Amino acid sequence: MTRENWAHNALRQEGLVKGKDDTWKWGTSFQGSSSSVWETSHLHFRQLRYHETSGPQEALSRLRELCRRWLRPEARTKAQILELLVLEQFLSILPGE
Repeated sequence: MTRENWAHNALRQEGLVKGKDDTWKWGTSFQGSSSSVWETSHLHFRQLRYHETSGPQEALSRLRELCRRWLRPEARTKAQILELLVLEQFLSILPGE
């Protein structure tokens, strides 16, 4: 099994599926949350820009809130949150096909 095939199998086991646009996304659900809500929360967290806020305090406050919406610490264990962070980083470093 090639390294790429191994990575794809590992991602599928974690509930990720490859979309039509060749990007990896969560399947129909992840621990009971809608994948589209999860992806939207994740994007909002990653795309916040400092100039969109009134200053450092608001930027930090918004980042905290967006992070909570994305990672949902009230519904996930520490291990699940760590796995989300590791998988996100893993997806970002995978070579293109």
